[in-house]
Amino acid sequence: MTSEAEVYLWTKRLFRSRDWTILASDPPRGTDVPRLEVKEPGGTQSLTKNANAVINDLVYCRDGALALVECKDSAAKTGMDVEKLERLCGDPAWRASLADAMAGRSLFARDDAPAPSAVRSGDALVPVLAYPGDPQSGLPAFVQLTFEDGDATVTVGRDVPERARERFHALSG
Repeated sequence: MTSEAEVYLWTKRLFRSRDWTILASDPPRGTDVPRLEVKEPGGTQSLTKNANAVINDLVYCRDGALALVECKDSAAKTGMDVEKLERLCGDPAWRASLADAMAGRSLFARDDAPAPSAVRSGDALVPVLAYPGDPQSGLPAFVQLTFEDGDATVTVGRDVPERARERFHALSG
């Protein structure tokens, strides 16, 4: 059985090998890069770690595209991540919170980072799911990275913006 840690490492290697810039990380066993905690818009701040917040497993950028990546050890476990990513990418208040979190970590100054306005509008955001097995149907706005013993297949949904499609198709080859 494939672990989430393996999927995380395979995903990180895949993006790194194609010259994407890592902005944030929250791996299963600690991190060597900053975490990007996106607070619930208008919510009261909880004293509990990660409550009222979204923390993606990996956040990468390239040529102004922002990949918000969630890694799982099974396709069956992606349901909550699909909802989380749809909310983060689709809700203007959550996008504004993401832009604020990125600004707070000076991530817009990094090479290849999108403009704050592209994050706030959602134009730069691409939700990515990484897991072992076969791609799922019904996820037209997502990029899916599916793994078989560390080898990746990249499936780009039909609703992923055209300008981002090339960047993600390039991950596979």
